[in-house]
Parts: sequence; C-alpha cells; structure tokens
Amino acid sequence: MTIAALLVVLAGPALGQEPLQALLDRALGPGQALVFVRAVAAPEAQQEEEPPPEEQGALWDEIRRRMDSAPSVLPGYSAPSDLKRELLRSLQGRVQPAPPGEHRECLHVTLVFDSSLDERTAEKARALVFEAADLDPERGDAIRIVRAGIAAEAAEGAVPRQRIPPSRLPTRRALTAILALAAGAMFLLGASALARSLRARKPQRKEKPAPPPAPIRIEPGRARVTAEFLAGENACAAAEILRLAEPRVAADIFRRLPTLLKRGIAKHLLSPSQPCAAPGEGEVRERLRSRLDSHDRGEGLLIEMLLRCSESERDEVLAGLGAASRLKEELLTISDLAASDAASLRTCLAAFSSEELALCLYELPEPVRERILGSLPEVFRAMVLEKLEYMVPDSLTAVDMTRGDICSRWRRLEHCGRVRPLKVFTT
Repeated sequence: MTIAALLVVLAGPALGQEPLQALLDRALGPGQALVFVRAVAAPEAQQEEEPPPEEQGALWDEIRRRMDSAPSVLPGYSAPSDLKRELLRSLQGRVQPAPPGEHRECLHVTLVFDSSLDERTAEKARALVFEAADLDPERGDAIRIVRAGIAAEAAEGAVPRQRIPPSRLPTRRALTAILALAAGAMFLLGASALARSLRARKPQRKEKPAPPPAPIRIEPGRARVTAEFLAGENACAAAEILRLAEPRVAADIFRRLPTLLKRGIAKHLLSPSQPCAAPGEGEVRERLRSRLDSHDRGEGLLIEMLLRCSESERDEVLAGLGAASRLKEELLTISDLAASDAASLRTCLAAFSSEELALCLYELPEPVRERILGSLPEVFRAMVLEKLEYMVPDSLTAVDMTRGDICSRWRRLEHCGRVRPLKVFTT
C-alpha cells in the first residue's frame, strides 16, 4: 500500500474536499498536493453553574413557610389546589432552566504535499486552503501538513493506456455466438455428468422370467367350437385343454370329439405321468384363445343377430350359406321352446317382464301360446293376458327382438345346464 493510500485510510471519509482539491491543482499543478477534510464534533459547551447554596436555602424556607401557614386539612387529603399553583409560580419565577447547548462541528484539514515542493510554496498553498475553507481555530478547526512522494508514486503506478483499433474488436454477432457455444458446452457437460451419476446409482436390473401363460376360461357356449379345435390336435394337448374346463363343459366337449381322439385322451388321463409329445401348453392355449375370439366375433355374432330376426329373414340369409345346416341347430324359435318342460320354461322366462312376454306371445299359434302361459304362475299369467288383450305393438321388429332375447337366454342356460336340452324333447 502506498503512503498516499495509507493517508486516505487514516483520514477517514472526506467532506467537501472536491473544491479544495481543484483549487490546489490549479495553484500547484496536478499530482503535487492532496487535501483531505473531516468534520468532527466541537467540544461541548460548559454547563451553567448552579445558584449559590444560600439562594437555594432561601427558596426552600419560603416554601416551608407557605406550607405551614396554609389552613389545616384532614388526614389523608392533599393540600389545596390554589396553594399548589402559587408555589409552582414561585418556583418558575426564581429558577430558570439553562438553555440547551448548540450542536456544532469543526473541520480538520490534512494537506499532503509532494517532497519536491519547497516550503514557501507549501506555506502559500496552506494559507490559500485556510482562507478558502474559512477555518477558525477558536471554533476548533485545524490544519496540518504532511510530506510524501506523490509525483514519484503516481509515475510508478501509472500504466500507459493502449487503444485497441476498432477493426480488432469483436462484433455483437460474434459475441452472441461465443456465448451460445459456451452455454451449450456447459449444458452438455452437466448432462453427461448427471447421466454418469444416474448410471452409477441405478442398480442392475435382473431379467424377469417369462410370465406363465394366461388362464383361459372355456364357457359352456363354446363347447362346440372347442371340440372343433381339439379335433386337429393330439390326445395329449386335448387332455390338457379339457383339464381347464368344468366337468360338465369338459363332458360336452368330449362327446363331440372323434372316437380315436377320445381313446387317446382316456389313455393319457389314466397315466398323467406319461411324457407328452404335444407342443407347449402356452402355445396351445394361445391358439385356442385366438380361435374362440374369432368365433365370438364371427359365427357367434351371426347367431346372436339371426336369433333376433324373423324366420323369413333367417331363411333368406341361410339360403346361400354352406354352413346353413350347422347354424340352424343353434337358431331356436319360440315354438321350439314350447316343447320343453314347464320348469325349464319358467326358469327361462323369469327374467322378463309382463310387457315383454305379451310382446313374445303376440300372434303366436294358440297351442304355443297356451303352452307358454301354462308354465307361468297364476297371478303373473293374469297380468300377461291383461296386457295382451289390448296390445298393439308399434312394429313387428320389437316382437322379433323380444323373442330373440328369450331364445338367446335359453341357449346360455342350456349351455350352463340350468335347463333341459331341447334335443331330449324333440327326439
């Protein structure tokens, strides 16, 4: 640290020294002198002396005399208010508070001259600053002179300024490109570091074993389709599929299979520990599931739609189909249901309202109508007959749709074994 800088630190914060510095620079030249000005508090004024003791004693004697001459009051009561006011006026008249001291400031000026400056010139500069700052020693102002090598230190610390030609300055576009490249580099570095840290923390995942084949449910309505699928498989694969079905459904599938396949399934079931040359169980299940889904979206959907059509419409559709004979076995009519027993009819019709049954019986032959009404409870039969007497349907389509819903329910109940099969009554 240079001597001039040290003096600046010691002098503390300057106050109003810019005009004085400019004055010295004009009188002596730049770099020949420095001025530092500080404002400090002036010494406090002396407090006024207290009055003499004899005056204080006379005052208290007068107060005591006035209190003694006052009329007596009852114990516990204060002195009269008029006496208090008179005593206060006396005190204010004899005792005046001293005026508060004024807050003043004085200036301390420090002049730092260069060592090469002679005493006569320094004295003239001191007088010039003393007169310009309006210093007053009686007020507490002071000025002091310090010598230092100001010019030499300024010459040593000065660095020649070099001007860069405008042609070598980078343009705004170049600066923008540099900043963009720097930001991209920082982002890539951060991303790579984050990826390495995550890779180091992430535990190595173990390969999970292949999930077991999804279970497949063989519903009663799919017995015929399942039997057609198993007819092309060997006995081992057929036996594994039959194990997935309930005994009633498995029996319905088994009786539809060819005789040779039935014998092979029987041998395999009698010796379950015998090795099986069939393809994987999961593969057979997937092929069966695909076959059943295609049936539901194809032939099964066609049967459900034809059940809700009139008999004339069914004949028109089936006339040009090669599978007409097989489909006719699945397409039931209300007349077919009338051939079943009363308990099976009651089970099937229990899910329908009196209005729906009235629609179903509309314009049916009298024997078929009597057969269906005879299976209903007496009270419910009376309700159906009441609605049927005055019924005029909006269209025959509603009649066909209701009859198709009843036949579709019968097929589901028959597949589940809740009603007796119609073949028992037709044969």
